[in-house]
Amino acid sequence: MVDGRRRCPFCPFRSFAQLRLLRTHVHKHHTAKNQFVYSGTKQVKVILALYDHAASSQTSVSDFLQASASLMRRTIEPALGERISYIDKQIRLVLDATGPRYVNLSAIGSTLHVRRARNLYYTHSFADLLLREMIMGHAQVRTLAVRCHMAAMEAGSRLSTLLPTWTTRWTPMLEDIASSNAFQNKMEKMTEALMCGDEWHYISMDATLKLCMKVICPNLKSLMLDPIHLAIVYEYGFWNKKSAGSKQLRRILLKFVAVDTTTDQQYWQSPFDGSMARPLGDEESRVRNMILDCSMSDSDTARLLDSLNPDVPFMRRLDFIKAVAALCRRYKNEVTRKAAGPNKEIN
Repeated sequence: MVDGRRRCPFCPFRSFAQLRLLRTHVHKHHTAKNQFVYSGTKQVKVILALYDHAASSQTSVSDFLQASASLMRRTIEPALGERISYIDKQIRLVLDATGPRYVNLSAIGSTLHVRRARNLYYTHSFADLLLREMIMGHAQVRTLAVRCHMAAMEAGSRLSTLLPTWTTRWTPMLEDIASSNAFQNKMEKMTEALMCGDEWHYISMDATLKLCMKVICPNLKSLMLDPIHLAIVYEYGFWNKKSAGSKQLRRILLKFVAVDTTTDQQYWQSPFDGSMARPLGDEESRVRNMILDCSMSDSDTARLLDSLNPDVPFMRRLDFIKAVAALCRRYKNEVTRKAAGPNKEIN
């Protein structure tokens, strides 16, 4: 009995003035024949969370419908109207450090102060938990989700499985926290303290930030790719292990990036700027075809590879093409095999 009305034990707030109306409601909506929850889908989520908690804690619970209604009545304040059956549009899920819970929509902003990231609501304590666990978990979202789930269970919450499961659901909250004024001010103070304490002089990042190149390198003229990438792709076909052909390829690539101090910039002309390269000549095209069909003669192959000096650069583009053609001829069985990942031939 609540205020002289008889409450339905299976609905969060539905109540009736007469007992016969309550009996009619129960026989009509809360039977095995009607496989749905009368109050809406959010109570179904609470039931599933209670089942998951019971299964993980190895406890026996049989009254999930009644337990879910009782749990929602304790967290949704102020209480909804006793004549309201479908309550999904009037409640919201709020993520807290002690676990997720459903609250009255009218309480948000008045008695309950939360932040909103898209359709997710979270409290200040949950933001502190997120920030702490992100630092402890080295910014791994999967680790963050597990640790927040454990924190909710340790706080006694039975609805911990209502926490987001997908990485895309956590990202809006993390971005909202990182862009907040409190977080930005804290980062500025920490950066100033580190600079005053002479903690660091520069930060190294392994990333291709083309937009920042003009800022950090205002006099930058050109960039050169290290000679390892082509060899790494070559070794994909050998389960990332070096082969006889890959070792020879590394020697060719070292020669490709070698420096000759006796030649000036005029000899090498302007560096490649991303536009169309100079077209191949007749001799270059002929040798290039030897790469595709591995048709270089054995004598030329032995002469080129056995006398290869990786400390002296290729003086002509034709010399580099010949070296690759000799590699394909000597190690034909290697360059014609297909890599396990992209399923493409090495050459």
